[in-house]
Amino acid sequence: MRYGNGIMTLLTAVLLMAGCSEEQQTTDSPATGSQLVELALAVGTSTGDGGTTTRMTEAIVQGQTSPVFRGIQDIVMIPFNISDADAVGSSHSPLAAKVELPAMGIPTVTTANTISTLNSASNSQLYQGLTVPNTTNAFLFYGKATDATPTGIESLSDDEKAMKKKQLNGSFTITGLDAGAPSGIGFSPETFYGSDAVAPAAATAMADYVTGICNTENWSAQGENTTLGILYAKMTSLTVGSSPNVLAVLQNLYSKLLTLTELTGDLVTIKEKIIANMKIGSAATDVLTEGTNHALSWNPDYSSTKFIDYPASLGLPDGAATLKWDGTNKKYNPVLDGSIDNIGIVGNKDNLTQVPLNRYAYPVPLYYYVNSKVMVSESTQSEYYNDNTSDWSAVLAQYTTNPVSENVHSIALIKPVQYAVSRLDVILWGVNALDADAETLTDDVGETVQMSDLQLTGILVSGQKAVDFSFSPAGTDTYTLYDNTMNATINLTTNRGKDGSSEKPYSINHTLVLPTAEGEDVYLFFEFQNNSTKDISVKGGLVPPGCKLYLCGKIEGAETINNPKQVFASDAATVIKGTVSTLENAYNVVPPRETGISIKLQVGVKDWVSKGTTDHPVYNW
Repeated sequence: MRYGNGIMTLLTAVLLMAGCSEEQQTTDSPATGSQLVELALAVGTSTGDGGTTTRMTEAIVQGQTSPVFRGIQDIVMIPFNISDADAVGSSHSPLAAKVELPAMGIPTVTTANTISTLNSASNSQLYQGLTVPNTTNAFLFYGKATDATPTGIESLSDDEKAMKKKQLNGSFTITGLDAGAPSGIGFSPETFYGSDAVAPAAATAMADYVTGICNTENWSAQGENTTLGILYAKMTSLTVGSSPNVLAVLQNLYSKLLTLTELTGDLVTIKEKIIANMKIGSAATDVLTEGTNHALSWNPDYSSTKFIDYPASLGLPDGAATLKWDGTNKKYNPVLDGSIDNIGIVGNKDNLTQVPLNRYAYPVPLYYYVNSKVMVSESTQSEYYNDNTSDWSAVLAQYTTNPVSENVHSIALIKPVQYAVSRLDVILWGVNALDADAETLTDDVGETVQMSDLQLTGILVSGQKAVDFSFSPAGTDTYTLYDNTMNATINLTTNRGKDGSSEKPYSINHTLVLPTAEGEDVYLFFEFQNNSTKDISVKGGLVPPGCKLYLCGKIEGAETINNPKQVFASDAATVIKGTVSTLENAYNVVPPRETGISIKLQVGVKDWVSKGTTDHPVYNW
């Protein structure tokens, strides 16, 4: 546990292996070089029901002032002899294969070799019948917070259920735990979509559908200053291919066409063919249905590829679904590489790139890790678990620092189990730079937008890389985590006038992320939904009602004053307080990180479990 300006762990956990009798060891040990033991794992936090129905809430990230322990599952321990080294290093070899333990801290656990309730005095759980090699003097410990189950998914497919569960609990890809060699262990963000060469079927279907409308016979031949010519130019200049954006564009097109009652002759035919190519009706082959006041919606019975929920159907943000019109071949194509040239945004440097589709990833799960030497006892210490009165300080006083041997019946890890991942806490509000009392902002063309009409719907964290066995950044490929389940309904007025006190608490969103390297910058993208009744003008085009826009903020690792200079560190919460004063640098797609900064951030790093109300300042804008 690190205090002061360091990081405080939630868990004051140690491992206690309470040995069986000598008779049991002689009878049951699989080899003379191993000891058959009992094991108790202690957790220094209050316990309770950590279940939740939304992702990245305080319950999911254990971000409450008094954290509610969710339990730990998928527990893996790897034994080592590291001689006089202080900790297991990448070059060390395990003494034996990993030891897998049943979940701990879960009242409903019924596994035969575990007692499923925590000791009330030491917050520990007892395991029995585990084999530990002689000479073991250190362990690597890994485990994941017990998964919560999402609600309302009964009618979904198995793939959809799996995605919802990962969105709720977080996910990453784990390698090397089976072999146990530290040099082969790694953790990497798990992407929503894996291919870097093939567009999602839904994206291709959407592009083909819009292409079919644009290629209505004789529409492209209309003069650029004619009504139909202007509509054609708009339809062939789309940059966003998400279903909400395309639906909004088609609604505008349809509404405009219905007003063109003055058209005659061939122009009427073109208008009618455009509407026909939109495929409005109730048959399974119809893409759109028409409701009251000519309101269009996607036909849920449409029998083709389900692009009517793209890209949300893949877990991706709307701003990741980009299109570009190929004027030579008269065709829309989905954009995979995300270059600015391809998506048609102007006014930026050449060769700036968006996040490729295959680099968007889930937030990471609440994961635990410790790299620790052991303490041992030649006597069983199980009575300290069973009596419900001894705390861990009383238990640890019975141990000495030595490796496991044939006389050892009980062992404990010296260091506590701690969070392996980092937590991002986001607090946002709007500030009108010209009028502090105003609750409006201006868009790209100077039109006013009500702050209350901008609802935070997602947070994207760029620059995430794979980490090694110790959760230190080790990869070269970068990923962007997308958290789209907010902890509360938050718009740009929600936190205005609040000071974070108990009387005026902030509405905070939490996202779990991987640690970053010292001095490494982190760009954050904030996704807002336009809940107004009018379009918002941004770079890249218009954001119709119900659609998303994106703002960028930057955390400069080189300017941090915490030690080490990490924006995100294991077992730490990075708290940002962001103010939005303009929409002039907003985009309708997830923008390149090199674009203009839209949100000013005040950033602090604090203990995951707060011991007070003061944040440690990192820097201020």
